[in-house]
Amino acid sequence: MPTPVPPAPPPDRPAGAPGGRLPPALRATGRHASKEVGDSYVVQGSTPPQPSQGPGTRCAITGPGPLVSELRRIRTDLQMSITEVVGRLGWPGSKLSRIENRQIGISAADVRKLLDLYGVDDPQQVRELVEMARRSKERGWWESYTTTLPTETRTMIGIETEASLIRAYSQALIPGLLQTPDYAHAVIRAACPTDSQEIVNERVEIRLARQALLEEKEAPRLWVVLSESAIRHVVGSNAIMATQLRSLTKERSRGNVELQVLPFSAGEHPAMVGSFWLYGFPAPNELGPSTSRP
Repeated sequence: MPTPVPPAPPPDRPAGAPGGRLPPALRATGRHASKEVGDSYVVQGSTPPQPSQGPGTRCAITGPGPLVSELRRIRTDLQMSITEVVGRLGWPGSKLSRIENRQIGISAADVRKLLDLYGVDDPQQVRELVEMARRSKERGWWESYTTTLPTETRTMIGIETEASLIRAYSQALIPGLLQTPDYAHAVIRAACPTDSQEIVNERVEIRLARQALLEEKEAPRLWVVLSESAIRHVVGSNAIMATQLRSLTKERSRGNVELQVLPFSAGEHPAMVGSFWLYGFPAPNELGPSTSRP
């Protein structure tokens, strides 16, 4: 049986047969529907802070951001090692490795130094890459919530906004990007029972604000595989859950969201240990919306 989120594009029909009594609107898995304490977070083999997604959640990034991806591509095309580059630039030995693994950012000045060393003299390419570095230093809207959101959650939102492809398997919860307001409130209140109502409401607002990403002109593609338990587990109340399930099956104005349900009848599978998220990023020449399947 294929894993819930394989690295290659999914087949026309997903793995497993729909369960016997799944809600009718969700039985046709694979249809186009028109984070939230992680235990591991992997970027090219390194371990930066853990984004907050849900109990038992794991995250991985399948490629660096567009800027870092392009800088790495140029270096490898030149067959230059990291050791050689840092030696010629006089950088600390781990600096470039940490940049390429997205453990630290890179300034516009350092981008210029790398491009000079790599012999990149196309003015347009230099301008585009330097501008990417400048934009990466801009504060996102989520950075103003330092008292409400832990660093790992703000990091996750930043990664989310840069991604061109987001793939997820969720074992117990509807992912935050697809939650209704009442469902999100119930989940957050259950996870943070001692927080004030003001803080809970603010976290709900932040979660809903994240969802605007899916309606942007250059919105990422979102491919979610839900365990059947995620749609059967009643969160909040029967009415709240019914509204949440209807929201999952509604037609969307964009075709960039795909939802599948992995039924209980599919049996054991590699993701039974917990949820996970995979993020993919475009190369600079691939930026822009895409309607192809993940």
